[in-house]
Amino acid sequence: MSRKRPGWRAPRALILLILAALVAYAAIPRNADLTAFDPGETARLETLMWRHYYDKRFVALFAGLYALARDQDGFSPLDSARIAVAAAHAARASSRPRRAPRRRSRPRR
Repeated sequence: MSRKRPGWRAPRALILLILAALVAYAAIPRNADLTAFDPGETARLETLMWRHYYDKRFVALFAGLYALARDQDGFSPLDSARIAVAAAHAARASSRPRRAPRRRSRPRR
């Protein structure tokens, strides 16, 4: 037999309500304005992101991309994370050295 604790429903409902509010805050689209940004802060973030790219610090690059999309461009937290993941993934893929194609050796005569 399982006993239910009295008064457990109210805290559980409050927790669910808080979680729903957080998800709604993160997922509700915003009207991003790509023309309303601080040029100095954007330049600082981009310089920092280039350093992270060349140092192959992709987690830090992701954080900079997220901050740029969220703070400077006004995207929602969810959209900012999606933009940052895609851009960091592309940066990581482009920074890998490429192999030269293998040449087939010609048969000796």
